[in-house]
Order: sequence, then C-alpha cells, then structure tokens
Amino acid sequence: MKPRVIPDVLPALKPFHPDEEGLLRTCLENPQDNAPRLILSDWYEERGLSDFADYIRYEVHRSFDQEAAPLPDQAKKWAKTHIPHFARLNNSYQGSGLQIQFTRGLPCRCVLYNDSPLAHRSILREHGPWLTDFLWYGGMESDHSWIHDDWVRQLRSLSFGRIRSAVYSLPNQSVFSDEFFRDLTQTTGILENLHTFALWGTQLTDRAAAPLLEDFPCEVQELEFSDNPLSLSWYVQLIRSPLVRSLRRLSISGAKLNDRVCRTMAHTPQLSQLKYLQLGWNRLTEHGVKFLLKSANLPNLEYIDIRYNRLTRLSRLQLSKQSINPRVYLKIV
Repeated sequence: MKPRVIPDVLPALKPFHPDEEGLLRTCLENPQDNAPRLILSDWYEERGLSDFADYIRYEVHRSFDQEAAPLPDQAKKWAKTHIPHFARLNNSYQGSGLQIQFTRGLPCRCVLYNDSPLAHRSILREHGPWLTDFLWYGGMESDHSWIHDDWVRQLRSLSFGRIRSAVYSLPNQSVFSDEFFRDLTQTTGILENLHTFALWGTQLTDRAAAPLLEDFPCEVQELEFSDNPLSLSWYVQLIRSPLVRSLRRLSISGAKLNDRVCRTMAHTPQLSQLKYLQLGWNRLTEHGVKFLLKSANLPNLEYIDIRYNRLTRLSRLQLSKQSINPRVYLKIV
C-alpha cells in the first residue's frame, strides 16, 4: 500500500497547537493504528478536554467491540459542538447532500449526494486530507452536469488521503466528455490506492472510457461497469487490460454481453485472482457459461451470477447440477 501524502497545512478553523498537529499527522499517517489516537486522547485529557478524549477513546473501543456502552451524553454533546475544530463540519452541510463519517474519532469518509458544485469544491478542499473513502451518489432527478472537466481539473490542486472507494452512481442522461476520465486518472492523490471503483447508469462512450484502460493509476480489487452503453469490443479490451489484474469482484450487468466476452475471460490469464463474477441481464447462453466453468485461467472463481440471460429451461437445469465445476456456485434464478 502506498504511503499517504500529508498536506503541509491541515484543515482547521484555527491554528493547531504544534504538539496537537504532530499527533494528528501521526494519526493520518497510520490510519489503521489505534495507538496514535489514544495518545492524542491523553493529550486532550491533560489540557482539560476530557469530553473530546472520551469521544476518541469511545470510538477506538467501539472499533473492536460492537457491544461497547453508548457514548456518554456529555461527550456526544461535545462532539456535535466541537468536532468542527479540526473537521470543519458545520450545520450548513446537514441535509445538503453531504455526509462526513467518522472512524475512531477522526473523519474518514465523504459521501456526496446531490448538491451544488461550488459547495462540493469547498468541502473537498477542506476535508480532503482526512478522507479514505470517497463516494458520489446521483439521483435520477438531479442535474449532474457539474461532474465534468472543469470540476475534475480543480481536484489536481487538492491534497487527498488514501482513497479506497470511489462510487459513481449517475442518472442515464449524464454524458462524460472525452477528457473527463483522462483528467480523473491523472489527478494526483485521488485514485492511487483505490480498492473499489463502480460506475453505472450513464451514457458512457468507448472513447470517453478509453483512459480507464490505459492510465488507471492503481490496482483495483472490485470493479463495476453495469448499465453503460459501451461496446462489446470495449469490454473485451477491459478484460485484456492491466486494470483487471488484481480484481476479486467484477460486475457487468445489463451490458448486452454475449458468449464472445465469456470466451475472452476464459482465455486470458488477467483474471486469475477473480472470485466473484456478476453477468446478469446479458445475452449469454450455456456455451458462454461453460467457457467460464472449464477455464484453467480462473482458478479462484467461486461465484457467478448469470440470471436473466438467454438460457433455456433445459440448459438451466443442466448447469444447476454443477457437474462441470462443483467449486463454483452458479446463481441462475
């Protein structure tokens, strides 16, 4: 895993005490380590901020004990009032399409729903250094014209944390320009440690999506391209691209895939790590499914979802017997 890039200036409504900033930087550099957070809580305790200290200790304890006692009311009240000191989270964001979620006392996840682009730029600039998960969700009634080139280019100047998840759920009318994903993949700090990438429900063209096959700057383990009007040739290129080398889960439903794509999957060694495969709502026949089940290039495959394809009643019955490859579970109906 690549090290996080910690910005020169941490976000705060007022300057940090030098010792406090040093402790916070240690927490950022070691996001999975509880010890820096507990040391930080002791630092706050020594300076009379016992409620803040209790809040961090409670969050740390709850991370490994889900049955931990509820957060004391006083500490809960304090958290709602004083967390903005380092997170810049205030009431004006509530209900505006933004959620900042906390893990073990510090912000870690930013979830963006429908909101104005100006608010998103400002929020990302302030919260970026803390984030490890970044999700965009779009509703079917919303205008997502702002998720385009000018907005992505602005992200290049921001300092982001170790982003693990990027989910784009956009309405059918969203059309990406040819430059959008090229700019996104070249935006330093956002995608370098990406674990999950999901994009569905857009009018994505082969040309616009080409940079995803050429320049993706990370090793993704979960990938979804469902309900996008990409060509069969593009999906064949995807399966042969470096992007899929580390995949554990691949979901391509509603894409009009045929047996040719299954044959490509079966013949390429790129998918040797794959465990979960979602191919529902396509145009596969039993021949395509058998390519996958018999392939020696898919040694770790455990699950295939082939619901709502072109399978006859007899072929579904034969496949359900799992005599071809008993270690793979087929979801047929």
